[in-house]
Amino acid sequence: MSYVIDFNRFADLVKMPIDGKVSVETETETITNSDGETTIVREYPKQRELDGAKFEIFNKLLELILISDVNNTANVENMLDNSTFGYRLAFETLEERGIIRYIED
Repeated sequence: MSYVIDFNRFADLVKMPIDGKVSVETETETITNSDGETTIVREYPKQRELDGAKFEIFNKLLELILISDVNNTANVENMLDNSTFGYRLAFETLEERGIIRYIED
C-alpha cells in the first residue's frame, strides 16, 4: 500500500480561476533610429496567478504530514487511528482533494 503526492493536482488547485477570457500581457518597446521612431508591441498570454492563501494552506498540510513521526504500519487506518487530530485532518484533507493519492503496489 503506497501513497504519492500529485504535484500536478496541487498546482491545479492553487491556481486562480480563469474568468473565461484569455488574458494578454502587452509589452511595448520604442526604438529610435535614423528613420524615426519604431514601436514594437509584443503580446503574451498571461500566466495564471497563484492563490496565495490556498498555496500556504496546502503547503502547511503537506509539511505537517512529511515531518510527522508516525508509526509506519501496513494498515493506513491503524496509522490514522493512532495519530494526532492534526495529522488525520491534514492527511484526509489532502487525500480528499486528490493531492495525496493511493496507488496499488
